[in-house]
Amino acid sequence: MEVEKAPGTKKNVMVRDLDLSDVPALLEIANHKEVGQSMISLPIPFLKSDALALINEKSDRNIIKGVYEISSEKLIGVFKLRDYEREHGLIELSFWVNPLWWGKGYGSQAGFLMLNIAFSTPGINRVFAYHMVKNERSGKLLQRIGMTHEGVLRERVKKDNVFEDVVISAILKREWLANKEALYNANF
Repeated sequence: MEVEKAPGTKKNVMVRDLDLSDVPALLEIANHKEVGQSMISLPIPFLKSDALALINEKSDRNIIKGVYEISSEKLIGVFKLRDYEREHGLIELSFWVNPLWWGKGYGSQAGFLMLNIAFSTPGINRVFAYHMVKNERSGKLLQRIGMTHEGVLRERVKKDNVFEDVVISAILKREWLANKEALYNANF
C-alpha cells in the first residue's frame, strides 16, 4: 500500500488508497450537510454503492487517496487527481474533508501531498481545481498550496436547482518545483 506522509508537520497527515474499512467514514463525511452543500459533483445522498464505486475507481486517469490523521489513523477526507489529459499534461484536483477537521491544516497538508504525487507523475505539467465562489474555505486551501486564482466561470454548475459561479485555480509544474519548499515552510 502506497502511503505519503507530510514530513515534519505538527499535524501529521498521510494519504493512502481507500479500502473497504473506510466505507462507514466515507458515508459519514460525504453525507455531512456542509460537505454536500460545498461540493460541485458529490452525489447527495452519498450511498454505500457510491462509497464502493469510489474505492474501486482505479484507472490511468485518476488517483484517489484517503486522507488520514496519523496518530488515530482516522479517515478525515478524500482527495482526487482526476481526468488526466495526457495529451495536454493536465489533471484536476478535487477534495472533501470532514467539517470536524476544518481549519486545522489537515486539508492543506493533504493538498500538498497530492501536488507532490501529481508532479512526480511523468507528463503532468498543470494541476487545476474548481470551487464554488461561495466556498471560500476551499479557495484559501488552494491558495495555501500555491495555486493561482485564474478566473470565475459564471453559473458553471447547478447545485440544488441554483446556478453557481465557480472559481478555477491552477499551479504549473515549474511553479511547484520553484516554490514548494517555501510554501511548505510558510504553511506547516
